[in-house]
Amino acid sequence: MYNNHMHLPINTIHWYIGIPFALFIGIRGIMQYKKDGSKLNQYIGLTGLVFALCFLVYGLPALFLEESSVLTTSTILGDILQFVALLFMWAAVVRVFTAKKPFFKGIFIALIGVLFVASVYLSITTNLANPVTITQASDGLWTINFYFSGIYSVVTALQYVSFLLLAAFFASQARFTIDKFKKLRIYSIAAILFVVGAVYVIQPVLNAQGDFRSTTLLLAANLLVAGVFIAATLLLSNRKNK
Repeated sequence: MYNNHMHLPINTIHWYIGIPFALFIGIRGIMQYKKDGSKLNQYIGLTGLVFALCFLVYGLPALFLEESSVLTTSTILGDILQFVALLFMWAAVVRVFTAKKPFFKGIFIALIGVLFVASVYLSITTNLANPVTITQASDGLWTINFYFSGIYSVVTALQYVSFLLLAAFFASQARFTIDKFKKLRIYSIAAILFVVGAVYVIQPVLNAQGDFRSTTLLLAANLLVAGVFIAATLLLSNRKNK
């Protein structure tokens, strides 16, 4: 059903904040890849671009529509894009941790493939069995209602371990960076990867508690602070180089 007014779901506000942030990371990653040919920058860039598209697919229908079938379809498509973005994130993890270990690299890639297929399957079956709806509470705030099965939450949590691994890698690299602005920027990226990864890794516990609004506000605040901080370090670094 189409409405002539817009409703912004409070429990998914991080989708909308995440679009420009992910787009920025994606474009910058691809630009850096074109400069230095680094596969890590390419994977990070592709992760950002696909996540930006993912958030758009998730969030655009929910702004204007209340039809459950449309919201369910957009959620499934958004989930698939999310897992594709996470494939690129895992590719970055494989690149930095198993580049010189072909045996472990093969095992890792096989496990990532199984995890991707399981994630897509669970998204489709879970959302079709429990259609997504959007409702307005007595306080006037809108909420998108998802169903998370235990196994679906656990599989999604496993996907976001990639964020924690890459956060650890960036934090370790920042220690050896001389340029203070670049060091702060790398630490900022590591911090956002850690917070986002940690939130989703403990998602099964949060789902059991039903604390979706607090989780969303935490993610939204983290994206805003990190985005402003990264932009500030870039601006100051550019001024310094002039």
